[in-house]
Formats: sequence, structure tokens, C-alpha cells
Amino acid sequence: IGIRLAEAGMAAYGIDYEGHGRSSGLRGYIPNFDEVVGDCWEFYTSII
Repeated sequence: IGIRLAEAGMAAYGIDYEGHGRSSGLRGYIPNFDEVVGDCWEFYTSII
């Protein structure tokens, strides 16, 4: 979907949550949920 949006001239954003996607470490493991919340806050405030 993101590629199609970009081809139409729209912006598409994605986030790689800690422990998911291409992050290093154990898959699905979140040692500190507060850090994930902080990462989300930074990401979402950077795109608005």
C-alpha cells in the first residue's frame, strides 16, 4: 500500500517497533515498554 501511495504523490510512513521487523535482538521481546511508548511519541510527532 505504501508504494502505491508514494506513486500517487502521497506520503507513507512506517515504524519498526522494538522487537519487531528488522530490529536486532529477540523477536517480539520488549524489555522496557516505556521506551516503546517514547519511540512511538517521537515517531508520530515527527510526521505531523
